Amino acid sequence: MAEQTCWECYAVGSSRLLRKKRQNSVSDGRTRTALLGSGAMIGNENFEHLTLYQQGREQIEIAYLQAVNRDVVDPVVIVMDLREPLAMKLAEDTGQSDRVQAQIAEGERRGVVPTVFGGHPREGAKKLLAEYPDVVTAMDELTDPGIFLTIIVALGVASVRETPCVD
Repeated sequence: MAEQTCWECYAVGSSRLLRKKRQNSVSDGRTRTALLGSGAMIGNENFEHLTLYQQGREQIEIAYLQAVNRDVVDPVVIVMDLREPLAMKLAEDTGQSDRVQAQIAEGERRGVVPTVFGGHPREGAKKLLAEYPDVVTAMDELTDPGIFLTIIVALGVASVRETPCVD
């Protein structure tokens, strides 16, 4: 049976999302940031990921609860800037390129980040992000009870964050 993922689209306000140089991996304890592109993740990019995480917290929890209600075991929530190449690839794979392009255009018109939130089984998320081994490694290392993982994909990099489970 194919894995089901429920994606919800939202516009998240963020100070600015600019393409910059990125690094392979950053860790500040409970937040892991891992490479999705080439180069380095520095300063403002980490701030932008934190902003997307904080401003999207309610939608992150909703995506988590939707996954739990679909009987997903060990759900992971992926928060993705729709302008990312990975988002475009997923849109093409699901025949939603036109819809995603329209959401990107609307986000640019309104000055917000066009963002999608989806709850996935951990193993499904690892398959989705398999071409980025640092992300998969971080996902394997973070297995504490009472938390779920939130992966922010923006600015060509992904940050893997531990989020307390909600009921």
